[in-house]
Amino acid sequence: MPPENDTDRQARDPSAEHALSERSAIEGWAAAARKRPVVAATPGGSVRLDLVDERDASRAVDWDTFFTLYDAADVALLVDRRTDSHRFVDDERVREGRVDPRTPGNR
Repeated sequence: MPPENDTDRQARDPSAEHALSERSAIEGWAAAARKRPVVAATPGGSVRLDLVDERDASRAVDWDTFFTLYDAADVALLVDRRTDSHRFVDDERVREGRVDPRTPGNR
């Protein structure tokens, strides 16, 4: 996931964001937003999960592969209802109500 910049944080409306953690909700949101799951290796050797536009999905993986890695990462998907933008956040922060939409979502 690319790092956020100040413009990204300022453009985000916290009231428009909501967390998804259930597979059916994530797949439904992705279908409506025309997104496909991808998995990419980072320069540091870790795995990066993302959802990309269908026309950019040359590295798309099947949903079972995506959710195997998603579940192991213990994350939730935070989506913006207005823009269909998204980011992954620590699932524990969501459960505890500690998601701050103004800060980057990675662990």
